[in-house]
Amino acid sequence: MPAPEWAPNIKPEMVVVIEKLASLGGKPIETLTAKEARMQPTPTDAVMAVMADHNMTMPVPLCDTIGKQIPVTGGTTHIRIYTPKA
Repeated sequence: MPAPEWAPNIKPEMVVVIEKLASLGGKPIETLTAKEARMQPTPTDAVMAVMADHNMTMPVPLCDTIGKQIPVTGGTTHIRIYTPKA
């Protein structure tokens, strides 16, 4: 599959993901409400779909993650902490 003109050095694997994302039927973000925009297909959705199409398994994670609520002005926010396994 040839690289698109706008990204001549793109890796073929990324072209597949971009094409899959386009096929998932997202709408132009400027035509959506914030709630609708949050429901649109994401690059993660595209990667997961490509993996399913090719019967690929999820790689073993190289880090552990934990979630934590931390105080911020006006309340709390959720953060994710990544710790390398090695």
